[in-house]
Amino acid sequence: MSLLISSTPLLLQGLFGSFLLFIFLWLIQYLRKDAGWVDVGWTAGVGFLAAAAVTQAEGWQPRHCLVSTLILIWATRLIIYIIKDRLCSNEKMLAINPCAPISENGLTSASFSFSLSNPF
Repeated sequence: MSLLISSTPLLLQGLFGSFLLFIFLWLIQYLRKDAGWVDVGWTAGVGFLAAAAVTQAEGWQPRHCLVSTLILIWATRLIIYIIKDRLCSNEKMLAINPCAPISENGLTSASFSFSLSNPF
């Protein structure tokens, strides 16, 4: 319980910062009609808030720096990937089945089937 009480200022700052970030991202999404920017916001928000939480924790400082650096590298790499793959490409996303044939209207005809015979 003391950990939650000691982390309350950081959690409130993260909540307020996330609120402002997602208002901004909603405006971008509304203007561009592209919700891909929300993925970038989630990745950045989680990465930076986790890195801030690690640096605020008690314990051995070199470990905190290492973990925080690894989290920031992960978040930055994922942000760059999402921007390049989803936002800067002109291809339509085929999230359901990338091998499905594309019809004349540019959509895929996906069918969902599940097999329980081979779980792997």
